[in-house]
Amino acid sequence: MSNLALMEVQRALYTKLSGDGVLMGMVTGVYDVVPQKTALPYVVIGDGRANVEPADDITLTELQLQIEVWGDATGRKKVLTILNRIFSLMHLGTLTLTGYQQVLLRCEQADTEVTEQGQNTRGVLIVRAIVVEV
Repeated sequence: MSNLALMEVQRALYTKLSGDGVLMGMVTGVYDVVPQKTALPYVVIGDGRANVEPADDITLTELQLQIEVWGDATGRKKVLTILNRIFSLMHLGTLTLTGYQQVLLRCEQADTEVTEQGQNTRGVLIVRAIVVEV
């Protein structure tokens, strides 16, 4: 196949997140690019990084993806509650992939911050995945 695993893993993340009824009841949507005037809170699948490690007859790819939760500045509780749901879906979970087999899916870091002159709260979850091309 020899495609970039980052695109397939991002697609699988989107499918898993947007297909979860509990999460979708908490947010207005899951986005790659957020449409203008989208109501808060929402989830953005943000920056990603892929390191390809060809070895013998396999191609192993280690990926890091950033999942962001944007909420209003009424406090971190709402953003942390949404991050908690995403963590429960992702950490040691499974993704449905085409052309790849998942080896690992783990959440590695979470942060929150108040941004834009105190008007919004942003939470970030860093997800690490390792996949093998099949």
